[in-house]
Amino acid sequence: MDEISSERLVMRNEINKFIAQLQEYTKGSKSDIASEMLIALSNLTSNNEINVNTDSFKHFDSSDHHETEGIWMSIKELRTEIKTFDSDFKKGKETYSGYMSSSLGMLNSDYTPRALAPYKDEIQALSSEIEALLKKEAALEQQRAYESELSSLKQDIEREIYSMATVKSILSRIKKLTSLLESEHRLTSDEVEFIIFHKERCAVHRAEKKTKEAKTAEENGKHAKAQKLRDEAYSFLKEDWSKIVGNEEYPDIRQ
Repeated sequence: MDEISSERLVMRNEINKFIAQLQEYTKGSKSDIASEMLIALSNLTSNNEINVNTDSFKHFDSSDHHETEGIWMSIKELRTEIKTFDSDFKKGKETYSGYMSSSLGMLNSDYTPRALAPYKDEIQALSSEIEALLKKEAALEQQRAYESELSSLKQDIEREIYSMATVKSILSRIKKLTSLLESEHRLTSDEVEFIIFHKERCAVHRAEKKTKEAKTAEENGKHAKAQKLRDEAYSFLKEDWSKIVGNEEYPDIRQ
């Protein structure tokens, strides 16, 4: 081996040692470090700060360098996008993951398989990270939709009752709410209490209406009519309470 070749072999060994040291210090991959070195060398040669012995690169295709630099820049941009998305997600900010998938798709389509080969593991890791973030985003959207539906149902259930049509509507919402809570195993004692309270509110509607009519008749001296209305109220209460609430523990309104 001639003197020049020996010197170059020593330099290459030292460069390999330097790369290993950088890898340990930065916790980056060899691909990361090599790509950064290529970019730095490109900048030096572009600024005429060094003269490169082109004989040493007779097998080097300049297009390879441009592809390497482009791939590395795309990977860095993707990392930034992933980091920003993850940070915003944890802070509860609005997120949109579509651009990450788009960027990854462009990376895989803009460069040749040969150029991408050295970055295969890294690109696969980025793909896995993006997939995990997509799942987190989808789960959050699903949870938000669930909470929104719960809130809407409860608002409907809590509205004032004006007629039996309102009663039927509220009972329909209660049935849907119960099913929704059970599907997510969230039918807690507080939720059960909420449901029972509003079922009872529906169950006494007809009876309360007749009771008010009886009071008006009593105030007008129509005692017989008042008693008849009270009896009807009691009959309605027994019927509706049993049907809606499901037990016989109705309040006694006969007075």
